[in-house]
Amino acid sequence: MSNKALVVIDIQNDITKHYRDIIDNINAAIEWAVAEGMHVVYIKHNNVTAGTRTFKPGTKGEELVPEMKVMSDNIFVKTKSNALTSEAFSAFIAANGINEFYVAGADATGCVKSTCFNMTKAGYTVHVLSDCVTSYDLKKVPEMLVYYESKGCEVKKFSEYKNYMKRILLLFALLCGMTTVWGQTESKNMNYKQENNMKQKFCQSCGMPLTDDVLGTNADGTKNEDYCMYCYKDGKFLQECTMEEMIEHCAQFVNEVNKGLPQPITKEEYIGQMKMYFPHLKRWRKELTIADAAPVESPALAGVKDLIAKMADTLPITYISSVDEEGFPCTKAMLSPRVHEGIKVFYFTTNTFSLRVAHYKANPKASIYFCDAEGFKGMMLKGTMEVLTDAKSKEMIWRDGDEQYYPGGVTDPNYCVLKFTATDGRFYSDFYPRSFVIE
Repeated sequence: MSNKALVVIDIQNDITKHYRDIIDNINAAIEWAVAEGMHVVYIKHNNVTAGTRTFKPGTKGEELVPEMKVMSDNIFVKTKSNALTSEAFSAFIAANGINEFYVAGADATGCVKSTCFNMTKAGYTVHVLSDCVTSYDLKKVPEMLVYYESKGCEVKKFSEYKNYMKRILLLFALLCGMTTVWGQTESKNMNYKQENNMKQKFCQSCGMPLTDDVLGTNADGTKNEDYCMYCYKDGKFLQECTMEEMIEHCAQFVNEVNKGLPQPITKEEYIGQMKMYFPHLKRWRKELTIADAAPVESPALAGVKDLIAKMADTLPITYISSVDEEGFPCTKAMLSPRVHEGIKVFYFTTNTFSLRVAHYKANPKASIYFCDAEGFKGMMLKGTMEVLTDAKSKEMIWRDGDEQYYPGGVTDPNYCVLKFTATDGRFYSDFYPRSFVIE
């Protein structure tokens, strides 16, 4: 069993008949909780005050309503509005290490209100299923939902929680079986047909698949195409957190993920997958300004400029890639750049009549890669490559001894300069990739 519980409060024969409007939702929530491995708890109210006639112990009125699915023996009795005053229920919480509750039932203005208030006050995480609570006075329910939120509860419809779990499972399937390109993914396996070549949009905060029914909202109420409603509402993020905290939040669902896998994974493995994926997302993708006087503010990008410059200056080999006429990438080891301007522009020598030059003249898209094998670090830069044949450029990077490669000297027609201009990049160290944009 997990450390979560669905708590159904006071759905008894003597409760308001408005329960009939929500009983189907409550039953669906009960089935969902069982399937998710949660504890399912039923709270019954007993009225022991003299002179009262409802919820009396031993009467039909205090029994759970017959329409409700009872799928556990976890039935506890309270005599006050706050369910935590039931000693048996409190002991059950402690014995099972429960610290997160999903709440349904009645009355929204009474026992549900008191229980939610005291649960959040005690430090528990509380989710109120808004379409699974009711009241004698239905006009008060919207007001109560606002009250729950003001006291620290999360308030959502049951369907949103159910879909959230499904989306967590889909996120893991995508992490395991897809090729990610800057926040957009194309299916390759995991029961996704490659021939469909369908591109799926993803929340640029939590990484989960985006569909029209879960889009967040802008300040003017319009739909936001980048973020889901679990992350973004009314033009701002619902949680102020770091990327690492978001990953930890998603990682708590690893037990649900494992139910759909033939071989379970650990929480650490799940976190590792997300650390590879999340740096591509818009909310977490950081920009790196190349102006020498401008410091890099993000800790995740600390040292990037110095590392790129050091690699360019000290590594003997740089790998450069071009795109051939059929659209395939072609990579070649080159002598490292002769000159570089910060981390934006790099100059290489090469043969004018080489295949690489032909590629770049036809398609200037390029990448260069520095690899520190001993330090287990790698740096990839993407951008464009120009082929320069003017005298000034050729003289700028010419060195004594280059005659062995170009017998005609600096004016040799088979000698030219490749000028690479970077737009963005990605580096890997300490088993953690980081992406950045170069302005």
